[in-house]
Amino acid sequence: MSSVARLDVSELTAGYVAGMPIISSIDVTVGVGEIVAVIGPNGAGKSTLLKAIAGLCHIESGAIHVDGTEVTGIRTDKLTRSGIAFVPQIENIFRSMTVEQNLILAGRRCDKQASSHVEKMLSLFPLLKKTYKKRAGELSGGQRQFLALAMALVAEPGLLLLDEPTAGLAPIAGQEVLSILREIANPGVGILLVEQNAKAALGLADRAYVLADGHNQHEGEARAMLSDPVLGEIYLGGRRRGDHAAKPV
Repeated sequence: MSSVARLDVSELTAGYVAGMPIISSIDVTVGVGEIVAVIGPNGAGKSTLLKAIAGLCHIESGAIHVDGTEVTGIRTDKLTRSGIAFVPQIENIFRSMTVEQNLILAGRRCDKQASSHVEKMLSLFPLLKKTYKKRAGELSGGQRQFLALAMALVAEPGLLLLDEPTAGLAPIAGQEVLSILREIANPGVGILLVEQNAKAALGLADRAYVLADGHNQHEGEARAMLSDPVLGEIYLGGRRRGDHAAKPV
């Protein structure tokens, strides 16, 4: 891991309405080429964390650094220049356009070598090459997620934010999507992955954070967390031992 993290989130408090934070005092780091999972129950603030990093939430306090440069509060449309790519859970492709048109549109964020970036994506995702002229809305769920990933990666980001990439997919398709992430990370791309399928996420990731009630509840090596009894309590909607009152989400 590089001495400078791809992503360093410190004491981040954010939400959608000023004065009503969804996440509070969150700390997260992602190293170069590292896959970090964020898991937790529904309403824990997982997606809000990603959106705050991506400039889509109101930040009350805290700081976000990417490759050592502060990007806190930078507009979403300018974050690509900072090496950040965000793949939301829904509305992450243009369904009425072909695969080719989607990739070309995404490639316009690149330099004059956009066509070569698109060719790299077709090599990484060969299924897209077979469906290149097909409308994106006609693709299977897994193929649509591959297209969304390719559109994010065409600008060659250093940090990839993924919000529930397997949501709504059949188990096999979901596993296919997750299995490509290690190949994406290997050249040095840091990946912050929000995933409801905790077992699959922990089996893939290097490290993980557990969020509950908008707060960091646990963090550590991902595989070691697979057998952590705290996780069972959180997924059952309970509280960690010693907690007395649920905090508002």
